[in-house]
Amino acid sequence: MIIKERLGTSDDETVEQITENPYLQYFIGLPECQSEAPFDSSMFVHFRKRFDSETLVKINEMIVQFALKKKSAAPKSKDNDDTPDKSNKGKLIIDATCVPSDIIYPTDLNLLNKAREKSSLSLMFCTDIARTR
Repeated sequence: MIIKERLGTSDDETVEQITENPYLQYFIGLPECQSEAPFDSSMFVHFRKRFDSETLVKINEMIVQFALKKKSAAPKSKDNDDTPDKSNKGKLIIDATCVPSDIIYPTDLNLLNKAREKSSLSLMFCTDIARTR
């Protein structure tokens, strides 16, 4: 009945929604997902005959009151960063001078120069080895 009222569907559509949706099957208490309808849509007529509108209103009110009590009794989080802390006073000065400035970002020309230096160094070692033989 809750699913039917929340979705605003007819009896047949509600049974079809429950059949297609495993979350709704879990909500009604089925132990596992199944592909066939859990009950016939005529069961809604049976439930409506058992509960008159006044009883349904009372049940809804009891559920709402229980939810409100549970919400108000829940402990509030101690980690509330929205309110400013009164013990910290003063100014925080942020300056860019404390950022390291010796960071080298490689460029194409810089990479080519390093490769040239290493190749000339290896060429120098090769010529030195050839002379010593």
